[in-house]
Amino acid sequence: LILNFLMLIRRNPFFHSSSRLYSTLSPAERARSLLFSRISGTLSTVPTKYHEGNVPLFACLMPYILDSRGTPIIALRPTEQHAINLASSPLASLSVFSLTPREVNPQNHSLPRILLYGEVSQVSSKEKKTHHDRFLETHPGSKDHIRDFEFFHLQPKDIVFVLHSGRQPIALEEFESAATDPLAKDTRKILNIINYQYGDGLELLAKEYTGESELEEVFAYSVDRLGMDLVATGRKKSNDERLTRLDIRVPFSDPVETVDSCLEILAITCEEIMKKSKAF
Repeated sequence: LILNFLMLIRRNPFFHSSSRLYSTLSPAERARSLLFSRISGTLSTVPTKYHEGNVPLFACLMPYILDSRGTPIIALRPTEQHAINLASSPLASLSVFSLTPREVNPQNHSLPRILLYGEVSQVSSKEKKTHHDRFLETHPGSKDHIRDFEFFHLQPKDIVFVLHSGRQPIALEEFESAATDPLAKDTRKILNIINYQYGDGLELLAKEYTGESELEEVFAYSVDRLGMDLVATGRKKSNDERLTRLDIRVPFSDPVETVDSCLEILAITCEEIMKKSKAF
């Protein structure tokens, strides 16, 4: 294991140029992994008094779990507004956003998100026990009132992966067959370590990639087996009042399959970057 890490250092895991060609998941893999990495999203339904045309939506943050196909299961009380709306119209959407550090306002950054549009139906009594147990495992805070919930399945009809550069439609068949990244379920843990323990190294890394000497904000918002994604803001000139958004994809030279191997590489690389910066 030590020899493997030494080899990674020699090849420079973050600056290995040939890996850039193969360093990104497919849009379907990215969307599926993002959905898997989160446990809540913005659910939107149609209010009961609106049925046609360009209507306002009722939306709020809702916890969810995923079924065996990777599509959302939502728990609602029958008296909740969403449940009332769905009894009138089954149309709904779920928006799931990328993770950001606690102190970062997501509205200031156009980060990737997945949008699922479709129809909602109540799960069968046969499936309810399975979803009940899985929901309680994922959301232990619901234990005191989960008995009041009914479970609903959102069957996507349209799936869109939204990037800063535009919208990427994803076919349902492609989405369901895409692999979930092995790091997805631990994304929050890894990103917290990257952003809060290796912040100085992250800034130096961003400067190396962008060529900018002055950056005001740098953070990681996504990590997968092939690399990680950063966003940075900076000014082209010291007296420039306008902030420039910089998207940075940092590839790993070799895929990582476990949390421990990912964190080991990050720790070693950030230490090397800090040493190099002090040498200059």
